[in-house]
Amino acid sequence: MKRIQKLLDVSSNALFAADASGRIVVFNKKTTQMFGKIKNIDEIECEELVEDIKKNKNASIRCKKVEYNVITEVFKGVTFVCLEDISEKSRLYKEKGVLLEQFNYTEKTTRLGYWEYNIKTGKAVWSEEMYNILGYKGEKYSKHRTIGERVVEEDKRLYDEVLKDLITKSKPLEVVLRVVGEKGAIRYCLVKGSIVHDEKQHKAVGTMQDLTDIYEKNIALNKAKQRAEELNLAKSYFLAQASHDLRQPMQAHKLYIYNLKEEKLNRKQQEIANKIEDSTYNLEGLLNSLLDISKIESGGFYVEKKVFELKTLLDDIVGEFVDLAEHSNIKIKTCIECDTKIKTDPVLLERIIRNIFSNAVKYTKDTILISCNRNNNKIDIIIQDNGYGISEVELPHIFEEFYQSEKIAENRRLGAGLGLSIVKRLTAILDGKIKVKSTVGKGSKFILELPL
Repeated sequence: MKRIQKLLDVSSNALFAADASGRIVVFNKKTTQMFGKIKNIDEIECEELVEDIKKNKNASIRCKKVEYNVITEVFKGVTFVCLEDISEKSRLYKEKGVLLEQFNYTEKTTRLGYWEYNIKTGKAVWSEEMYNILGYKGEKYSKHRTIGERVVEEDKRLYDEVLKDLITKSKPLEVVLRVVGEKGAIRYCLVKGSIVHDEKQHKAVGTMQDLTDIYEKNIALNKAKQRAEELNLAKSYFLAQASHDLRQPMQAHKLYIYNLKEEKLNRKQQEIANKIEDSTYNLEGLLNSLLDISKIESGGFYVEKKVFELKTLLDDIVGEFVDLAEHSNIKIKTCIECDTKIKTDPVLLERIIRNIFSNAVKYTKDTILISCNRNNNKIDIIIQDNGYGISEVELPHIFEEFYQSEKIAENRRLGAGLGLSIVKRLTAILDGKIKVKSTVGKGSKFILELPL
């Protein structure tokens, strides 16, 4: 009897037996732990449990926040009872249900399915979302199929290669494949996977995410972008080719103005003629800038690099502005560091520097400094003025087409806001960089960096 008692006490379940009167004749330690030292089943403080025992009913019940699995068996008038505390199991099962519900929700909202592939048997298991991605209901598409069976013919070689690397080299799988769904619908899917080893099997697990909507939007966007680029290039090509025809009427217009001003005009007529001349020069500047931009966009500028003296080029540009500078009481200084040779396209470089220098003459108070700084295989050409400067808010936008500072925009004679945009584009053609530093009230410094 003692041996039997020891066996009963080892059990983690409550085990006891009661006679027909309900008197408990045998019990183990777990029974005492659960209900105390009871002598009759009626002493159990759970009416539902007592009722089930008396009716020899097998069931799961809950008493005082504890959940029991009740198993009863009657033999020769004695009721044998086994009570298993399943509270923890029940909690875990509910948590599993919640997690599964969350998992399914996550799969649906992210269009992300889960798959497993048994390397030994070649069988695969898919989550419900895998079937949903392909437009199948789980019962309509046989289980144990692999993704490879649904991959389009053109992508099968790629799929076989990455799957082989996964299985033979344990190399993580990550590839975008076109997968055929119900009724032949093609889905773009990101497939990921890795190898998992456990005691029971050697398998690959992973996910498949439906990226079709993103891919289709990107394809449409790329087509629209390509079409826009083609139209823009066609526009630029047309303007570049028609530049002579567009400039010719402008030259004739200037000639007419010159002839008009040679006539004997009264004061009022002279003012009107001067305004026409100003408008004409503004229009010509804008037209030239637009044609230059079109020429750049259509690839109409050809770079012809040669070695030449940088200071000679700078002196020529400065010479063009001497009269205007003297008239405006502007001092121009060129540092000795610029007395060096450079290999680049002199024509394009001259246009860049002239544009920057022209702005400096327009906006400075009384001084312009041209300096150079050599650094290994590069040289910085620096043009600095002491004008009213550019604010931090406006500084990031000055190289944009048609952008002008609010102060400058008030005086349309100062330009249309295309000069610096052309400077930036031409600088890129020469493999250079253009930077600017400015302080309001103190002036601006433009730094043109070029390879020697």
